[in-house]
Amino acid sequence: MSSLRRIPILLTLFIPFPLAAQAAPTAAERVLAAASIPGLALEARAAGVPPDELEALLDAMADGKVSGPDARLVLAEERRAVAATGAVAGLGAFVRARLAEGLRGQALADAIGKEHAARGRKGAPPGLSAQEILAEKRAARTQTLKPRGKPEPSR
Repeated sequence: MSSLRRIPILLTLFIPFPLAAQAAPTAAERVLAAASIPGLALEARAAGVPPDELEALLDAMADGKVSGPDARLVLAEERRAVAATGAVAGLGAFVRARLAEGLRGQALADAIGKEHAARGRKGAPPGLSAQEILAEKRAARTQTLKPRGKPEPSR
């Protein structure tokens, strides 16, 4: 029985040291990463990611159950790549295909960067600033919040 207890200890010797040194994100880190996704998505939109492409990217990551820290890497890379090389049509489908291949984290972010380098459209119309996007959202909300009662009598 004592030899069975040694096996897990011996197996740890075969794990490369850098892999053993990397700790999985804590619950707090995962929550903070997930909480930062809406802000990163807004920044990506402001950098020039078209809204439909951004929505497709977020849907692909949600369907692929991408973790918060990995999603943060992907959105940061998307923002950087769009600013450098322009938007890529069909990014959501591209990300879905890479997720199906098993890419996650930095490998997925690198694949997105390479796709932008290959197919980026730098001449595309510029994106809105974060302030402009927020102003549009506020205006849309105020339109829906206007009272809809009886019209005031005319005098």
